[in-house]
Amino acid sequence: MLDRNLATKDVFMAALGSGDMAALADCFHPNCVTRQSPAHPYGGEYDGPDGFITMLMQMPEAYSFETMENTHTFVSEDPNHIAFEFSLTGKANASGKPFASTVIEHWVFEDGKIIDIKPHWFLIPG
Repeated sequence: MLDRNLATKDVFMAALGSGDMAALADCFHPNCVTRQSPAHPYGGEYDGPDGFITMLMQMPEAYSFETMENTHTFVSEDPNHIAFEFSLTGKANASGKPFASTVIEHWVFEDGKIIDIKPHWFLIPG
């Protein structure tokens, strides 16, 4: 189960990097929920794979990401609950200021698909 979930994360990252929205959407369980902090312009809850894509399409209005690297993976006793640390660099579009930050995202999997993502930012660029 753990290997299948980690493989889903790898497909997710490859699809995100290549812009393959169909492959990205296929990583999600139909009942998935993605949550973003209300401190972001795109903050809120997004339902289903299409909701994730909607949220993703709003992110470039706020941030111009230059890099995103999965730096650490934290596996729990329950293989369906995994935390990923990502290192991010880019620019906050409103201020034009560059940023470097980390985010730890708690992902929950069901049947090898992502059903829940909760990000916890170290620094919200502004």
